[in-house]
Amino acid sequence: MSDHKTLVQNFVEEVWNKGNFEATETYWAADYIEHNLALPNQAAGAAGARQVFMAFKSAFPDLHFNIEDILVEGDKVVWRWNSTGTNTGSLMGMPPTHKKATISGIEIYRIAGGKIAERWGNFDQLGLLQQLGVVPAPGQ
Repeated sequence: MSDHKTLVQNFVEEVWNKGNFEATETYWAADYIEHNLALPNQAAGAAGARQVFMAFKSAFPDLHFNIEDILVEGDKVVWRWNSTGTNTGSLMGMPPTHKKATISGIEIYRIAGGKIAERWGNFDQLGLLQQLGVVPAPGQ
């Protein structure tokens, strides 16, 4: 089970923080299943995951993830995170705002065959849009 924890820690550092997108297939199963309804047009498998990572890193080139908590139970890894980045590229059709944002989220991964086979995740999308000035913050 500590191997599952190390797998996720290495993925976060190598792919998200270093931007080594070619390493995605090292960590994600080719046929992995995404359960995030906010990504309805994501291509299937590891290739689709790589596209999402690249899109976010293109929009936030200095994006950096910090793992706040990481728990392992059987074949599942749960990790709570926060990230910071400056929006200097377009994101989902929105032009860059050049604003810095800090968001948090939680992920659940199912590990099979030494790779991430399924993902459930949630992050503060409203908070991100408010920090970027795309959606007004409460009271504005």
